[in-house]
Amino acid sequence: DSELVSLRPENLTSSRYYYYPSCTRVKRCSGCCNTKQLVCEPTANRTILYKVTILEYRPNKKDRFSHRELVPIEEHVRCKCQCRVKAWHCNERQQYNANNCRCECT
Repeated sequence: DSELVSLRPENLTSSRYYYYPSCTRVKRCSGCCNTKQLVCEPTANRTILYKVTILEYRPNKKDRFSHRELVPIEEHVRCKCQCRVKAWHCNERQQYNANNCRCECT
């Protein structure tokens, strides 16, 4: 499936910048797996560089400054149903059981 993603940086708080295009569609893993313990996740990714035009509105000036940038966006190439709970979710008193996708007390 494809997902709509923003081409504007998440940490950009200023409203004086306008990105064109502001978003695009990329392939992302989604869908249902057999059980609630599994989730569809990427097993292979690639980075696509999108060319965007950035307009900067300057206060008290009639003109706008514009330039182009390449924005890296991650696209999912292959997907697989994998355990929702990962080994790193377990604490020091638990052991990860990959067959059952859960942390178990030791």
